[in-house]
Amino acid sequence: MVGRSAELSILNNMIAGAASREVGGVTLVKGSAGIGKSRLIEELASDASSNGFLSVWAHCQSGSGVPILWPWVQVLRSLVLEPELEILRKTQSASLQRLASHFAEFGHWTSDVSERVAVDQATEKFLLFDAIRTVVKAVAQRAPILILIEDLQWADPESVSVLEMMLESPGPRGIELVVSVRDDALSGQRYVPPQSITGSAKFTSIALQELDQADAATLFQNLVGQSLDAESLEMVWNVTGGNPLFIREYASSWEPGSTAIESAVPSSAVETIESRLRMVPAESLEVIEYGAALGNEFDFARLAAAMHVEDKNSLIDTLGSSIEFGFISEKSDSVGWFRFTHEVIRTVVYDRLPNSRRAQIHREIAEALEQLPDESTVDHAAEISSHWQNAGVTGDMGQSAVWALRAGREALASYSYDAARGHFERAQQVAHQIGKPDVETEGFAGAGKALAPLGREDEAIELLKMAFDRFVESGASDRAIQVAQVSFTGARGQIAMAPIYERALGLVTSGSLDEASIQAPLARAVAVELGDYKRGRSLLGAAIRTARKQDDRGLESLAAGYGVQVAAFSAEWTECVAFCERVLELQTDVDDPYSVSTAGMLLAVMRVRDGRHQESDALINLARKSAERSGNRLRLVSCDLFELRIAHSRAQWDRVKDVISKTNLDETGTERVHAMMALCHYSVGDEEAGADSLQRFFAMIPDTKESPDAQYFPLLARSTGSDEHIAIVKDAAAIAERSRAEYVRRRGAIAKAWMAIEEGDVSTGKDAFEVLEFAELLHDEATVLPALRHLCGDIEGASIEFEQLIAEFHENGIFFYEAWARYDYSRLLAENPDVRPKLSAQKYASEARAYALGIGLTPLVGRLDELLESLGVTRTPFDLTRREIDVLTLVAQGSTNKEIAESLFVSPHTVNRHLGNLFNKLGVSSRAAATDLAHQRGIV
Repeated sequence: MVGRSAELSILNNMIAGAASREVGGVTLVKGSAGIGKSRLIEELASDASSNGFLSVWAHCQSGSGVPILWPWVQVLRSLVLEPELEILRKTQSASLQRLASHFAEFGHWTSDVSERVAVDQATEKFLLFDAIRTVVKAVAQRAPILILIEDLQWADPESVSVLEMMLESPGPRGIELVVSVRDDALSGQRYVPPQSITGSAKFTSIALQELDQADAATLFQNLVGQSLDAESLEMVWNVTGGNPLFIREYASSWEPGSTAIESAVPSSAVETIESRLRMVPAESLEVIEYGAALGNEFDFARLAAAMHVEDKNSLIDTLGSSIEFGFISEKSDSVGWFRFTHEVIRTVVYDRLPNSRRAQIHREIAEALEQLPDESTVDHAAEISSHWQNAGVTGDMGQSAVWALRAGREALASYSYDAARGHFERAQQVAHQIGKPDVETEGFAGAGKALAPLGREDEAIELLKMAFDRFVESGASDRAIQVAQVSFTGARGQIAMAPIYERALGLVTSGSLDEASIQAPLARAVAVELGDYKRGRSLLGAAIRTARKQDDRGLESLAAGYGVQVAAFSAEWTECVAFCERVLELQTDVDDPYSVSTAGMLLAVMRVRDGRHQESDALINLARKSAERSGNRLRLVSCDLFELRIAHSRAQWDRVKDVISKTNLDETGTERVHAMMALCHYSVGDEEAGADSLQRFFAMIPDTKESPDAQYFPLLARSTGSDEHIAIVKDAAAIAERSRAEYVRRRGAIAKAWMAIEEGDVSTGKDAFEVLEFAELLHDEATVLPALRHLCGDIEGASIEFEQLIAEFHENGIFFYEAWARYDYSRLLAENPDVRPKLSAQKYASEARAYALGIGLTPLVGRLDELLESLGVTRTPFDLTRREIDVLTLVAQGSTNKEIAESLFVSPHTVNRHLGNLFNKLGVSSRAAATDLAHQRGIV
């Protein structure tokens, strides 16, 4: 039994009443052939027999020669056996005599052969039906009965009448009836039970549906006795639709050890459908064939256009006939749309078409769709392309490629990058096949544009370079210019595209929008990746001036988005904020989710620094939603990981850690993601994963060993412990110091400074202090200065700066950095107790530990534990307070909240608060679990 637990539970609940001699009822189990009706009923019969039921089966049969009341004859055969017969002879002799007179095989039931009083035919039929009911009820007085009747759709009217009589009020006691009927789209068989059955007091209907994808996979693997890969299981699902019969058909032909599955429809299903198709009139069959070529779902307008039908009423009538045959049905949720009642039907109809006929239909559909009103949708263009391709030699493969290009462009415009890539690749492949180099090049260019935001930069760059060169060689300068307007998030992509940007500038008109659209991404590449800020700012300024002069706000937004990055990497924070605000301001007139995600992230950092957390949260959410809407996977991952740097609550931190655990590095593998992942992993204490991310980063950066993404490394020095990992972090810091970007070099200097602090290297610390003393540092950088003062012996100056920073962090709610600042200051106070006699190193360390524990900074918690231990502080298990231990002790003794409140002289509300804190710290959700853990750990 796979995937039928809910239905079996319903059935078992139904028979529970009969077991306790309550009034029983009837349950109708319906579904297509092979859906699992019999298997479900068999399982029910097994359960019922285990619970003391007499389970009796009856099978209705079709065709001539089947006796009337055949299912009830089978029921009586199973029920009336010795010694039950002896009891019935004494109590139900009249009923036995009537049954014996009608059915020769029951002649031995009675020795009373006296002639009965003659009655009319209708009365005799009623008395016969009543005799069956009476005997069944009499047997049920001694044991509950489960009567199972299969294929009721084939039952004779008399058998149905007996069933109706069994259900008459007050209904049968101790008897439960389960009947199955075929409700089959494949065979066209439909059965509607009479109102006398469905209207009974205890009628239940169970419609068995196809198995869902997971259950279908489980059943198939159980049948073949081996595990399959996801692709094969997907194929099983696609070709069977979850029908257990089809799944068993495929499993029966499965070759042990095979890892692939054929997509053919089972022969039994093909034979059934084809036998029905032979009965369909020619005009209805033609409608069904055109529908099959259109797809599993199709609308009236497309069908009429493809078939060149002028008399729409006639087509409506023909569709009605097709519906009556059970091949197609109207979609209840879409007016004018139809669907095949089963995907297998559509497959069989389509496959039986001769190749020439199939190709001709596709050509007619393609031509018709081209004439329909332009819907400007990806699906419409892709559909036309597909039909032209399937038209084969009768069609126009060139048109297939052209429409695939159009579908790809529309998918790009709607940020559907995966879909766009598929359409462009099909265009390229078809164009290559028919010798259309210009269209093939368009396919290369489009696929490159689609791959760039998906993080697949190497593939994107190769395709874009190829397309650019081919466009230039063919004289298509306008197309080459469009290729040069593609930008990349990662450093490698920007560096690789810089030569193309430069070449493209020679193809454009000075002062044009095309020039500005190339100047903007080139400005970012030149300033950030190549370190030429003077030229980068000049290019950016020119792009913005052109956009404003020609009132192209979309281009201005794009340029301002690059300006955000240029200003950030040159550490010009005032300018950075201005660019961010301009990007967001422009969104009232334009839709530029890429620039919004960049501006939102950077501005969120600035707002945190100013203590404007609500605004910061809104900005990071805006950035993430923009990345989601644009379909840019890489930017979405960047948004989530970027939040780590401004996290000021445990909820934020936990959510980002969840993102880290689910991120597919192989899919979103740019150096930026690996750098940010390294920071995240090290921050939560996972050194192995952090080192793996760094090694991935090293493997991806250019041969020059420079990367602006080394900006994420300063805090790594504080988040690692082993010599091996310290060496890795030193390599990362050296990369940052070699950067051409001012901001990244400064971050490298900060990383180097922290390494000096960790190792007590005063000489290196003094050099770092000279570099950083007058720099405008962000909040995640600022604590390095007082820490360097401490290292170099300026204890008073360090104390003043620590106190100022801690107050600022606390006021603004920047708990991540407040925890580290309190740790550093507690170390200073521990080493120099006289510098602030009234301040306690223990107090600062304890407060730092509370913040670190609250957010989840595992490495910092470990450092603080060591420091507190050196200060003579002994912690309780799970950091429980003395009062929490008192409460836990009373809980373990079985005291109620009221009793605990009375014992501790506090209010019940206070006890509830203590219990909540206890459960959170212990990681439990009940008093019993808390008690067990307390005993295990020796707390009580």
